[in-house]
Amino acid sequence: MKVTRISCYRAKTGAEEALQTALLALAPAIANSEGCGKVRVLSSLDDPAEFALYEEWKSIEAHRKAAAQFPVDLIARVNDLIDAPPRANDYSG
Repeated sequence: MKVTRISCYRAKTGAEEALQTALLALAPAIANSEGCGKVRVLSSLDDPAEFALYEEWKSIEAHRKAAAQFPVDLIARVNDLIDAPPRANDYSG
């Protein structure tokens, strides 16, 4: 079953541009993963500190397998720039 994953990130104060840059650097690594169909980095129109990572996957299993191989340094950079763990949800349809 195809899955869409949407992860929401909130930048630390003053780190908005750096977080967007870090997410944009991470996106190609995700997009090139087996089973990934599409990745987009979205920024909120209402809040410059809010970002979303939109991912389309062949299956939830494909995402889980690929996530274990995402570049640790890029993930760490994103984590350093957010004020709380990202909220992530998976959707079908």
